[in-house]
Amino acid sequence: MFSKIQRMEKVTLQQLKSLMSEYLPSTNEEIIRLNNMPDEELLDASFRNDLAVDSLDMIVLTMNVEQKFNIAFSEDAVSRIENNGGTVRTLLEEINRLVY
Repeated sequence: MFSKIQRMEKVTLQQLKSLMSEYLPSTNEEIIRLNNMPDEELLDASFRNDLAVDSLDMIVLTMNVEQKFNIAFSEDAVSRIENNGGTVRTLLEEINRLVY
């Protein structure tokens, strides 16, 4: 008997926004700004430079994303996500590469 391989649906930017709002320490103003940011602008936003996310916050976010979607980022992926040029798009692409 063959078992079906279960594939999750692709994670959307809206789902990622929700996780970011939940797991990144933010003021109400920052959460409102994040949720009102146009999608293309948010996708290209750098975690450190545009969203002021520090390295500890990134660790918390990536760990919670891994737990939420039952995935494990490689060291290379974490480095791409957490470096100064790491963007929301990079994180979303890495998540979808692993879950889909």
